[in-house]
Amino acid sequence: MKPTPGRVFNPYRKLWHMLGLVIPLFLYLDLLSSIGEHASRFWGIVILFCLIVLVFALDLARFFLPPFRRFWYNTVGFLMKAEEAHRFNATIPYLVASLLLFLFVGKELSLIACLYLMIGDPMAAFVGGRTGRFRFANGKSLEGLLAFILAGALAAILFLLLHGLFFPQSVYALFQNPGPLLLAALCGSVFAAVAEFFSWTALRGLYDDNLSVPLAGALGFCLAGHYAGLPWSTLLFAVDRLFV
Repeated sequence: MKPTPGRVFNPYRKLWHMLGLVIPLFLYLDLLSSIGEHASRFWGIVILFCLIVLVFALDLARFFLPPFRRFWYNTVGFLMKAEEAHRFNATIPYLVASLLLFLFVGKELSLIACLYLMIGDPMAAFVGGRTGRFRFANGKSLEGLLAFILAGALAAILFLLLHGLFFPQSVYALFQNPGPLLLAALCGSVFAAVAEFFSWTALRGLYDDNLSVPLAGALGFCLAGHYAGLPWSTLLFAVDRLFV
């Protein structure tokens, strides 16, 4: 199947991206807690690094080996944008963003940052593509930008609400710290939406909004959350703790 043009809303591609939530959920649910305090984070980092190398190698094979390229497009071409024919696919920058989140932020924030991308970005594309009338020079719409902010913030707030139901004493429990968390969720969504709005592709696709949006969302959440009183120790993760 052929790749789709970049401006066309591709539901299959968006669903594939949403499956990427498996990565932060692995850390959030701490699936390897039985073998060590930071085992899920450590092995998650190892797995992400291996996946980056694997996908990078597959893309190189796609570039230089015509038989493999034909197999690739016949198999997963419908998940790709047309402009990805000669650049690395968007899975790589997302894996890199996930790796950085695993290294440097708390497990709750890692999931929230990915929610901004997984929920906000498809909503912006859907609303902007269908109802966007106020267009900017880069082709994106005011309606899409606002849809991203609203959807991203609501996704983060819903997560904080559900998290609080299971972990009522957590700093991330919404009813425990409603003011700071609501402010952080909104600011994180604004940062992520702005990053998506001004996003561009560089390094043959190794840099795009799949890298910038979750990192910007995490940064916005961190800055607003700490300003509102959340401790750095719950927002960030000290990498040296992996080896203690």
